[in-house]
Amino acid sequence: MNRFFILPACLGVLTLLSVNLTTAQEIPEDLVDDEHVREEFGINPITTPSIKKVFESLESLGTLPYERLKREIPDRPPRDRALVALSLGSLVADGFLIVQSEQIEQIEPIGKSILSHAKILGAGMKLSRHSKSIIESSGLGDFEKLKEELAETQSDVEAEMVLLRDVDIVHLISLGGWLRALEIVSKTALTPYSPEKAKVVQRTDIIEY
Repeated sequence: MNRFFILPACLGVLTLLSVNLTTAQEIPEDLVDDEHVREEFGINPITTPSIKKVFESLESLGTLPYERLKREIPDRPPRDRALVALSLGSLVADGFLIVQSEQIEQIEPIGKSILSHAKILGAGMKLSRHSKSIIESSGLGDFEKLKEELAETQSDVEAEMVLLRDVDIVHLISLGGWLRALEIVSKTALTPYSPEKAKVVQRTDIIEY
């Protein structure tokens, strides 16, 4: 497994892409972190939530019923660019589910699928430097270390979203991630049901956004 991609975004978030792409970078490097540039391209805590906080939320749910939550990973991306973005977002949420559930054998399949989606959208130039340590952690089955490594990609994940230069695509990726996350959290809150777990679903801020 020499390349894979777990994007955070759920969860809206893009989390990892270990591949070098040749997408033209039209935004100067010193403006990637500029607040106004980020706002223009829709980068905020809803579209690119904290990877660390995502894992903390999943921890609060207890053991995830993976067998009930898993779904078939698409063999190939859709042809329509908007559908690719929505599908990518849902795959990102699946990536969080797989890591949180410690399903090491599923990391490579989800990574390949996310990679094929990301290539179409043109993302991933800044994240390859994280690949070695993440691959090592996943190969050793050290999921706590893997989560830490993924959390450290946060700034590069946000930069990648800026470099997409397409606010609509950013929002569609985020929407796909949050919808799949809602499905995951809702099913988990019912097995067994508890008011505490149900509170995790109550994200009016996301609905309003």
